[in-house]
Amino acid sequence: MKTRNTILIFGGLALAVVLGIFGWQLSVLPNLRFQIQSGLHNSLQTIADNAAKQLDEAYSQEILQGSQQMKKAVAPANFAQENLAAMRQEMLRISSAHPLANAWIATFPDSSGQRFRAYEYKQPSRYRKETAQLGSWREQTELSQFVQAQLGSLIQPYHSIDSFAATYWQNALDSSLSFVYNKAFNNSIFVGIPWFDQATDSLRGFLFCQTDAWHLDQVFVRDFFKDQFWAAQTQKEGLQRKHLQIGVMAGKGDKLVYNSIAYGAQEFEHTSALADINSWLSDYKVGLRFRGASVESVAESIYDRNLYMILAMFILLISFLALLFRSAVRLVRLSRLKTEFVANVSHEIKTPLASIRLATDTLKLGRAKTPEQQGKIVEIIDTETARLQYLIHNLLDFSQLESGQKKYKMETISLKIWWEQVSQFFQARVPSDLEIKAFSPANAAAIKLDIHALEQVFAILIDNARKYSKLDQRIILSAEIRSNTLRISVQDFGIGISRENRAIIFEKFVRLGNTDVHNVKGHGIGLSIARAILRDHNGKIGLNSQIGKGTTFYLELPLLKGATT
Repeated sequence: MKTRNTILIFGGLALAVVLGIFGWQLSVLPNLRFQIQSGLHNSLQTIADNAAKQLDEAYSQEILQGSQQMKKAVAPANFAQENLAAMRQEMLRISSAHPLANAWIATFPDSSGQRFRAYEYKQPSRYRKETAQLGSWREQTELSQFVQAQLGSLIQPYHSIDSFAATYWQNALDSSLSFVYNKAFNNSIFVGIPWFDQATDSLRGFLFCQTDAWHLDQVFVRDFFKDQFWAAQTQKEGLQRKHLQIGVMAGKGDKLVYNSIAYGAQEFEHTSALADINSWLSDYKVGLRFRGASVESVAESIYDRNLYMILAMFILLISFLALLFRSAVRLVRLSRLKTEFVANVSHEIKTPLASIRLATDTLKLGRAKTPEQQGKIVEIIDTETARLQYLIHNLLDFSQLESGQKKYKMETISLKIWWEQVSQFFQARVPSDLEIKAFSPANAAAIKLDIHALEQVFAILIDNARKYSKLDQRIILSAEIRSNTLRISVQDFGIGISRENRAIIFEKFVRLGNTDVHNVKGHGIGLSIARAILRDHNGKIGLNSQIGKGTTFYLELPLLKGATT
């Protein structure tokens, strides 16, 4: 009782803990939807920012790679008129390797009649100051017409950031030319670089750089968004590529120049500007959204899934606790049954020993005077010895079956011969009130079994039938063949077994809980031994019973050959 109460207390505490956890989960549910939405927004923005940053870096790296090769192409000697063709050729080669941008280069002859002499200021600082106030360089110099007509050439431009540009051109140009980078010549599409001859302090030429927007939109951006980018970003943020849509927009009207889905939505919930590209072009940015769904709808589906998971976990926990509680109750019950088993076995052993001791004392003291009295004493000793031997044999078999060490002497025997042996065994054990129904198996039918093990099963069934059938001790033995399976039935007319007890009657240590049963001697392992022996023979044992009318136990064993009755 104390152990049972302890189990109930711990079970109640465990249930309280589970209910507390479930209640806490329910308490956070109202904020969970908002947290999921916030987390999704943050993840999308992070991916968009990373995409913009990496695209900018790839763009800058591409330009820098071309600018490094321009060092040799743009050299002081090449500004001489006779080397201009060689310079153009080298620039075209570099441009084909790095086709991201276009550039125009123009050089001025030294003739005093050149109309660009207006920019040959003696002081470059004055030139920079005045030109900073000018409008478009096209309107002021008409240089584009001159370049297009005479000196136009495709080249690879430098990076647009000042520090990169200064580093490149300082390395590329000879010390006889000075570098000037003037943002007045940058109209967000073109960048103009003027050169001055330090010896004469005069303007010698211009380099006009223009990013190839078509190549950027149609080739470079598409090549950038490959599987490598997606795999790294989506894995980090816990999202899958197949659920996302990414795009690149340009211009004031957010023209979509790239879309990962051909017919996807045109509006993106999260965007990130492209700083480096925007120094050349206008309003480029990366956009990101879920495919065919808003963040709110995706968050709602995740919320529902989490809710179902919480409920499933709660059900699993309750089921686990119920199973644990059931196992604990069974352990307590098994412990009680073991205690009762030890007490019953002790009583079962003490009773025949006491009878044998009393009988031997009677003989020793000479109280049995006549041969008839002596014969009765010997019969008592023989009966109690057989009873004790039967009990010990069952205990040893039970121990071997429990430990898996039971050894069988399997032999193949004719079913007809074995049935005759079974009938004789029953006739010896039940000399009266036995009915054996006719059974004639085919001569070819055979069965493989341990004869003595099956006789032990029959002895257990006979013993139970006689112990629980005080008023009517008739036993009916019958057999039949069903689908190459032998079915043997042992019917008694005793007290019967209730429906709820039929499920546990074959368990070890079980003795039914009514008064009639407990008044009968027994130890509760007989039927569990019978079930184990049948199981080891690839057979089974079952029963049909009615309270007050009796019980029929049936054994099923597989035959080796087809048989008919």
